[in-house]
Amino acid sequence: MKKTRVLLVVVALSFVLVGCSNLSEALKGKFGGEDNLNTLDENNNQTMPVEKTGAEVKAVIKYNNIFFGSAKYDPDKKNCSTVYWVHISGVGENPVENNIKLLLAGPTEKWKSAGYYSSIPEGTILNKVVIEDEKIVLDFSGNISNLVAGSCEARQAKQQIVMTAKYAAEEQLSKKVEMVVVTVNGKEFKF
Repeated sequence: MKKTRVLLVVVALSFVLVGCSNLSEALKGKFGGEDNLNTLDENNNQTMPVEKTGAEVKAVIKYNNIFFGSAKYDPDKKNCSTVYWVHISGVGENPVENNIKLLLAGPTEKWKSAGYYSSIPEGTILNKVVIEDEKIVLDFSGNISNLVAGSCEARQAKQQIVMTAKYAAEEQLSKKVEMVVVTVNGKEFKF
């Protein structure tokens, strides 16, 4: 606990002295930036809250991530339901919608060269996002319906979508998410 407080003070001072535009920028050296990744699945959400207690200011780090497959960490594509996060900057007004659109755009050239790939078919379009209570409904059109239900590619595509939406809602909107439903032109899609 004492080491955490010392680290927080060092990070806070670095943030002030270096003049970073945001806290995540100040933390890149310690916790990684865009290339820092972690394995997440439906049952494992990772956060790294850092706080000061007492009369001092309380700061909580919020991450903004999207999820892809990784040829580097799963070269044989044996772990169909495992996805790896890449950290992105910026949140915007609608983080779930924004992050899903970034996911559909696919990995950047930098991420591709690091081994990231998407199992979501090119040409998949997000029609709308509905967030109600603890449920997110994502409606798509386009090539997502070309996925073969039960295939490894379909399971990984589903995991990319579910984790990206869930993570954005929980981290950026502080909403608990129990279910993410994927529909294609209004009809539930079975992966």
